[in-house]
Amino acid sequence: MYLRRYLGEEGVIANPDVFDPDYLPEELPFREGQMGELAREITFFARGNAPTNVLLWGPPGTGKTATVRKMLREASAVFPLRTVYVNAWKQRSRLSVLSGVASSLGIPVPLKGVSADLVLQRIEEFLEENRAIIAVDEADRLVGREDVLYDLSRLGKNALLITVANGRDFLSLIDRRVVSSLFQAEVEYPPYTVPQLTEILRQRAEAGLYPGTYDDQVLRACAAVGYSRGGDARVAITCLFNAAKRAEAEGSRRITLEHVKAARAALPERTPLEPHLSLIVRILREKGPLTTKEIYEEVRKSYNVTIRSIRNYVRELERLGLVKVSRAPRRGNVLVVEAK
Repeated sequence: MYLRRYLGEEGVIANPDVFDPDYLPEELPFREGQMGELAREITFFARGNAPTNVLLWGPPGTGKTATVRKMLREASAVFPLRTVYVNAWKQRSRLSVLSGVASSLGIPVPLKGVSADLVLQRIEEFLEENRAIIAVDEADRLVGREDVLYDLSRLGKNALLITVANGRDFLSLIDRRVVSSLFQAEVEYPPYTVPQLTEILRQRAEAGLYPGTYDDQVLRACAAVGYSRGGDARVAITCLFNAAKRAEAEGSRRITLEHVKAARAALPERTPLEPHLSLIVRILREKGPLTTKEIYEEVRKSYNVTIRSIRNYVRELERLGLVKVSRAPRRGNVLVVEAK
């Protein structure tokens, strides 16, 4: 009986694929406006017009990646365009990003002994006769290496660049000439509300769970978990899936609020910070906004660090949403960091 439950004969979960992070539903509720804006830019470009590079930004789990993947899939089916998706979380250097773009375009690139400039040249040659949409996800990971964003934004009339980031704050950290050429239009993705998350979970439950194994209370409870983590739909979906697995493990035919409570308790908290990052956050909370040089002077009292490493730590903290970075013209236009 126990094993049959996991085979789906007596379980709660009818289709586990529905809860996979890479699952792309047919409909993306509450993102029709964002998809419409993106579709207009893609259609304008596909009709032979000059591209308008687009920045999509918003907190994690707000539908950015899903809408990009969906629009790329539709664009390749409707228009004579090539589409490219690269994730800067996995491809962090100029060479790896450009190689990822080239590979997606079908351009052969040697695995070793090739320069980024050569790969860029081959991409440019390919685009002389072809048109493409290039999407770079997690672009805020490229702060300090934004030269590749500049490369991609300057590919000419045959390439539309879509950049995806977790916030606009990273714009203050990259070269201004990159900002001016890269972001000609932008689309914001606000956090989901509890009612919106509840409806998203309802659609996933109808597709992935057996009828009668859940109720509105369960969906709202999981939605509240996602809302407490910044309106993150992925967290809410994971909570529901884990609650369903707990119900199956106990031999229950229904998911209860106790299952949701246990699933929530088992969710990982924010990734523990390494000591250097934790120290920087503590310093900022104690002393208020500081420049990177001032942070360096404080941190070196405890650790042997370089100013370059401090800049990298600050970028990571900004990506995690723990600090805010801005320019202070009255202080010589330097970067000022403050804890959120």
